Amino acid sequence: MSQEKKTTNKRKLLIRYLILAACILVIAAVTVTTVFAVNDWFRDDITIDTNNPNNPDNPDKPNKPVEPDKPDEPDKPTINDNTFAKPVSEINLINVFEWGQDISLGNWHFHTGVDMAAAAGTDVFAALDGTVESVTLGDHLDGNSITVAHANGLKTVYTFIELKDGLKKGDAVKRGDKLGTVAEPTGSEFKQEAHLHFEVIENGKCTDPVKFLDIADK
Repeated sequence: MSQEKKTTNKRKLLIRYLILAACILVIAAVTVTTVFAVNDWFRDDITIDTNNPNNPDNPDKPNKPVEPDKPDEPDKPTINDNTFAKPVSEINLINVFEWGQDISLGNWHFHTGVDMAAAAGTDVFAALDGTVESVTLGDHLDGNSITVAHANGLKTVYTFIELKDGLKKGDAVKRGDKLGTVAEPTGSEFKQEAHLHFEVIENGKCTDPVKFLDIADK
């Protein structure tokens, strides 16, 4: 066999080996890609909850029975309910929140509350839950007065009142609790019939109490 023919045969054999190696590499690459793809699919499909107390792979969490779903609890009332109770049982307004002339002193001024006609001795009630902020006794213009602080920046003021025995600053009161009784008119409103002077202070400013009261014709 000539030298040239031997060389040709070696080249053909080498080419066959190279083609075979390339085929093996392609098959290996396809196999590896397929294996990784399958593993990723299983990993995404299965979620292990390591926080589950019944998970045997989480020995730091003791096993405990699974609690049944609890029924929804009913809504609880809040202290922010601004629905006023009537300060007196029957509301009959004789003076409202506006500029006017004081029939007792004759001067013109802004009336900072409303006057509710009621016979002396009529019960006076707290409009909302709150805390007694101040008590004034025997003022020469306003007689006796009590201020109650509530939630949401509200305060209510009750003037010309005989206070309930023992009621003092710092006492907690509930909506509808008795604060005292209507007193005889005196001081700046002595010429008026017996009444409760009632004010509402909202965020530090006097506001019309009528918008908080359940009055049919307001």
